Amino acid sequence: MAALWISPDGRYLDVGDKHIIAMIANPERFGTTRDEIARVYRHFQEPVGSEGAARHQLILDAVMRGWIRVRLYPKSHCSITLSEQYEPAMQSIIGLMQAMITGRIDLGRLDPWMPVRCVFAVSGQGSTIGSIRDVANGQLFVTDPN
Repeated sequence: MAALWISPDGRYLDVGDKHIIAMIANPERFGTTRDEIARVYRHFQEPVGSEGAARHQLILDAVMRGWIRVRLYPKSHCSITLSEQYEPAMQSIIGLMQAMITGRIDLGRLDPWMPVRCVFAVSGQGSTIGSIRDVANGQLFVTDPN
């Protein structure tokens, strides 16, 4: 697993390779429907499941409903996409980093010194909040996006 979602209630959902496929497979879990997903793809004139503007919009919608998107880029960084209301998400992010360090969650080859980069969904602004180890220990370097 190199990617996962964190639900608004803090549960982890393995997505395998693509976040959008998990949304399409179980839209109700993400607060949407298959018809709504198809409508968004039609609006952007893209095939359902493709990785374009429709996917971006659907992921933004999920994030704005409290979902957190996580992807590990091996030998680079851990990317976390969340809403600008990041305070409630911080405990979930710390918990995930702790689970990664202890091996309870396996996102692939883990370098504990790999940077964790948070990207705020609406603004697209992001910042590095520390290494996986720093964040697991609650040592966050967060800049308020507002």
